[in-house]
Amino acid sequence: MTTGRVAHRPRLDGGYVIAHETNTVADIIPASFRYFPEFFPTLLKERSRLRFRLGKAFWREAMLPRLWAGSERSPFERFRALKAEVSSKHVVSVLISTEN
Repeated sequence: MTTGRVAHRPRLDGGYVIAHETNTVADIIPASFRYFPEFFPTLLKERSRLRFRLGKAFWREAMLPRLWAGSERSPFERFRALKAEVSSKHVVSVLISTEN
């Protein structure tokens, strides 16, 4: 559901995902380079709305094994429930947007 410049949707755990249309943070990860040609047209169109971040996610994904034995836990099992980092700056921005 979108209200003005803020969108929200319910999560299965009862919480909500809240996003501000101008505060989209895109983590740069190894796959970003692989899929860059496909997403480049969208990047050009939306570049003013995106903020890029090279951080922990890049290194976490770069270190993931690409092959594993069938008896080993896969990276997908180990990292099944990733939580997005909350940005205090973005939360304040959303709150200000809802007051106006």
